[in-house]
Amino acid sequence: MASYYDIALKNGLGELSNWEAGLRLLSQHQEEWIILYDNADDPDLDLGKFLPQSSHGNIIITSRNSRLKQISIKSKMLKDMEPEDGLQLLLKHAIKDHEVTPEQKLTASDIAAKLHYFALALIGTASTSIDDKESSSKY
Repeated sequence: MASYYDIALKNGLGELSNWEAGLRLLSQHQEEWIILYDNADDPDLDLGKFLPQSSHGNIIITSRNSRLKQISIKSKMLKDMEPEDGLQLLLKHAIKDHEVTPEQKLTASDIAAKLHYFALALIGTASTSIDDKESSSKY
């Protein structure tokens, strides 16, 4: 992971450079690049000033702040996973060596709901034992 300042340094712009030098470099760079802003949820964040102005490159912004779609020509709204799909994803990654018991399914269902059926959270949680009756209270 690199910051705009790191980009400036690695491209020989000197230690006296600031983050804006890296931003300008990407704006002028002729090869494709990608920037990812993850969890840009703060409604007071002026993200526009951190976006290179160019006709090439790719920017991905993940956020729960729906107002951010105003700064993009093209945006895609991702919807929550359906509850049954989230449950099946969690069970698929959590239980691999035997059939799922009704109690495990109930515990997994509770955990999946508390994690709002977010795929990354469900997969990350799969290592937690859903056999533990206290598991769902952790979430």
